[in-house]
Amino acid sequence: MISQKLLEQMIQKYGESKQLDIAIEECSELIKAISKYKRNEDDPSRIKSMAEEEADVRIMLEQIDIMMLKHDPDYTKRVKCEMNIKEQRIKKMLGINE
Repeated sequence: MISQKLLEQMIQKYGESKQLDIAIEECSELIKAISKYKRNEDDPSRIKSMAEEEADVRIMLEQIDIMMLKHDPDYTKRVKCEMNIKEQRIKKMLGINE
């Protein structure tokens, strides 16, 4: 894991807008890696590519959390709430009753 201090330094150095642009880029690269993974079953490098792009996206998501918390102290609660809503929808779709 990359330390929060280092993530904050990246945000401070490059600015929120630039880091959000990078997040968009990294998500796009992960989409491409997923597509190549599905298309090239015989290529062993596809897993390495997926891992690299997933790591990049996770780093950017951590930066997004840091940035959004500065604008909204309840951001983490909002994300958790949305995840709980989505979890309930998934359970309903799968017919899981708890």
